[in-house]
Amino acid sequence: MSLETTVKGEMPLRALLSQLPDAQQLGGGNPVISGICADSRTLQRGELFVAIKGDRHDGHAFIPRVLEKGAAALVVEDLPPLLPREKVALVQVKNSRLALAQLAAAFYRHPAHRLICTGVTGTTGKTTTSFLINAILEEAGFKTGLLGTLCQKVGELVYPSDITTPEPLTLHRLLAAMEKQEVSHAVMEVSSHSLCQERVAGIPYAVAVFTNLSREHLNYHGSLSHYLASKAKLFSSLAPDAWAILNLDEAASGYLAQVTGGRIITYGTRAGADLFAGRIRSREQGLSFQLALTRLLVTRGGRPIPPGQWQVELGLLGRHNVSNALAAIGAALALGIELEIILRALERFPGVPRRLQVVYRGDFTILDDFGHNEASLRAVFQTITGMDYRRLVIVNYLKGTRGIEANEITARHIVRAARKARLARVISTRSDSHVSRKNIVQDEEEEAFTAIIAGAGIPIVNTRELPAAISLGLESVGPGDLLLLLGPSGMDAGADLALRLLHQPPREKQLLPPALLASG
Repeated sequence: MSLETTVKGEMPLRALLSQLPDAQQLGGGNPVISGICADSRTLQRGELFVAIKGDRHDGHAFIPRVLEKGAAALVVEDLPPLLPREKVALVQVKNSRLALAQLAAAFYRHPAHRLICTGVTGTTGKTTTSFLINAILEEAGFKTGLLGTLCQKVGELVYPSDITTPEPLTLHRLLAAMEKQEVSHAVMEVSSHSLCQERVAGIPYAVAVFTNLSREHLNYHGSLSHYLASKAKLFSSLAPDAWAILNLDEAASGYLAQVTGGRIITYGTRAGADLFAGRIRSREQGLSFQLALTRLLVTRGGRPIPPGQWQVELGLLGRHNVSNALAAIGAALALGIELEIILRALERFPGVPRRLQVVYRGDFTILDDFGHNEASLRAVFQTITGMDYRRLVIVNYLKGTRGIEANEITARHIVRAARKARLARVISTRSDSHVSRKNIVQDEEEEAFTAIIAGAGIPIVNTRELPAAISLGLESVGPGDLLLLLGPSGMDAGADLALRLLHQPPREKQLLPPALLASG
């Protein structure tokens, strides 16, 4: 079932414009709007076109095209020259991106106002923390929606995701579909790009979670201060009865605490956190720690939770997941979930696909990770060096379109960890048949990675196709070894290819949470 068949509607232009406080209509009457569009290529007759000034293209340049296609109205920042205003409704705004978010919310009749929304932001940990919160809510008996990097889940329906936080039109269509499916709680990953571009403007978050901040995405934001300011928009928008869940181990949380309008729960491994993790133990099967609530909390619905201590069992690898679990606990408490339910959900949590995921245990072990930025690479190798195995073999997808630098960064992390991790061999792959055209790896990207690995004296083999790389990886491991599948989209199919060669059931049927299997 597509979203288009589940959510449809029409609305008079002036009813939509009532949601735009700074809008000025300059003619064209009050046409009935059948849809909203910000992409001239997909506009249908009768839709309203919002001209967005993007990084590569300015939507104002495509106004003649959308008029030819039958646009019913235009929303612009800059007035187009020589436009016959009596023939089309023309609306001028100060910020087209903000207007698009406001119009999308209005067109779908503000579905977020009837959902309990939780937003999770941070450089890393968004996906795992969101999955953990979703699992706790489901354990508590709620029907949930989940929007993020891995999927767009609407109750029992699951759609593929190609972006962390959808554009406003898709976002509100998904939220409206959730309402129609009788979802009560929506959990969203909220990227800094989406905050900067006003995609989530106007969503009344009941809970906002901050995981961490590191020097990623500076090619977009320009500086760490701008990056933090983008994250801060999520917290400054909170209502007084909403909750900010802040990581006390992160210096940036001090600034977020100053700007938020909501109530605060802190978490971390430092003294002074409201939710404190101590006695952390790492095992081959996962983590355990002692959770301490250090002050009285009065959560959603006025339910008091007195200070206390509890044992937490979590089937995830990596000490960084203690922080993700604390963040999820804080969000769940703020939402009024009982601690008994929270702890049970964490113990039953099956893991997140491609996030330090153990996909096979036999004579050897296969570990799968997205490894998409420096923070996640650090977490991978910190976790691996604490595991018990004989030798390490890595199959690494080379990042296409990310440039030479991104592949050099991955190679340096591998080299730094090589000795302690007992690295025996690296196999790189371009995954030519498993990536989109825009993600095809170039020769110079492969050479940048290879030069650093080979220069450190580490044996390396380069392959063009993923199946060949996986097959070679399996041939390279013996009893007691660890095979690491590393890299973003080009490695997505790697684990299932390995399991097929090992005559095992595919990963999706083993480890995905039950609700994510509903789409088949």
